[in-house]
Amino acid sequence: MTTMTVPRLPVLGWRSLRLRRQRVYAGCVLARGQALFVSSGRAAILHALRLLEVGTGDRVLLPTYHCPTMVAPIVRLGAQPVFYPIDRCAAPDLNWLAASDLGGVKAMIAAHFFGIPQPLGEVQAFCRERGIALIEDCAHAFFGQSAETPVGATGDFAVASLPKFFPTTEGGCLVVPAPLQRRLSLSKPSGLTELRALLDVLELGVQHGRFGVLGIALKALAAIKSQLRRPQQNPALLLDGGDPAAWLDEAALGYTALRVSRLLVAYTDTDRLIARRRANYQRWRAALQSLEGAQPLFPELPDGAVPYVFPLHVQRPEPAYQYLRAQGVPVFRWDVHWPGVPRLPGDHGKEWLTTVFQLGCHQELSERDVLYLANIVRQAVSNTV
Repeated sequence: MTTMTVPRLPVLGWRSLRLRRQRVYAGCVLARGQALFVSSGRAAILHALRLLEVGTGDRVLLPTYHCPTMVAPIVRLGAQPVFYPIDRCAAPDLNWLAASDLGGVKAMIAAHFFGIPQPLGEVQAFCRERGIALIEDCAHAFFGQSAETPVGATGDFAVASLPKFFPTTEGGCLVVPAPLQRRLSLSKPSGLTELRALLDVLELGVQHGRFGVLGIALKALAAIKSQLRRPQQNPALLLDGGDPAAWLDEAALGYTALRVSRLLVAYTDTDRLIARRRANYQRWRAALQSLEGAQPLFPELPDGAVPYVFPLHVQRPEPAYQYLRAQGVPVFRWDVHWPGVPRLPGDHGKEWLTTVFQLGCHQELSERDVLYLANIVRQAVSNTV
């Protein structure tokens, strides 16, 4: 009997690239135009809030289901995060919001979780009636089309994260109204920062065998890169006291996206990326849809969706999650979230923080990879039922 190691996700490979600039996909954050490439998705949120002049005493709405990188920019500016519930479809609960005190609320962040595009027309109308700016969070949905519009086309601002879809290690983008672009001044990263980022990308590609014989020569660059790497913080300590600085790279906030990131966005084979991510989602669904003790959050993938992950709701998450992590399976959930997230009536978000496993749909996962990983997931869940 042959064995197979747990697959790791290749970051850069020639199959992912074309030696010509890609057309902009119609259902894409960039299709709206007026996009600025910034250092990260969290930096994009911070810049959007600054352009809205959010500061001390202001309030910002955001979902109970979140990564702390969504909250840190709000706290960094001295504003108050106000958490709202989400429904079974991961959409904002507008009835709850309509019955709430929204005094002092200047902005609302609404997300397309997991790469499933949300129809945000009603949310935008709700915000406009109350003078609230809508920031459309496309971190999970760089590509896609809801029943109404392409992702990134509804909000007053849109933000996205490059590494979640492209073979780069950092970068984000901010879609901003043209008149406001002139108010945002970004500087270029230093040459040393650019070099470090390039070596990051090359090293990860080498680690996953993406360069063949060329990889032997590239390995020699790893020692240089280690000298340029920024120190990493322990994720378990990041929310000690709810310090936003732990989640924000202050030195990089004012930078544009790195050149290597912008080039990879321009030259990545997006048609292949979209097709393979959709295919991998369907493979996860077929392998896990009848699993006792767990259910796909979205059994049917909408036609306009380009998934970031396959979300699986697990009834007894703790033992299953620890088993998967011990096996080296690339699964994650939002164990670390901002302190003080409330329990709200009808909310699914706070529960999902620990019960929803996000399983990768990365375009470099093969059918064999997904089936192998799905078998381990089945074992983990079945052993805890």
